[in-house]
Amino acid sequence: MKFPGYQVVAAEDGSITIRRIELDETELTPESNWMEGYPNADPEEGLWLGRDLDAALNEVRRRLST
Repeated sequence: MKFPGYQVVAAEDGSITIRRIELDETELTPESNWMEGYPNADPEEGLWLGRDLDAALNEVRRRLST
């Protein structure tokens, strides 16, 4: 099943980008009620995936504040 979603990427140069993408359920975690995920279940990779724009913006804010 495909879902509209967002990708937040933190680059090594400190820049953060957000873009609209299409997700499938294998990219999301059951713990988040299939709303968010990290590739390889590793939040340290610098890549966040999610279905909710507010959650994506919160992830950008979190990354900017660290």
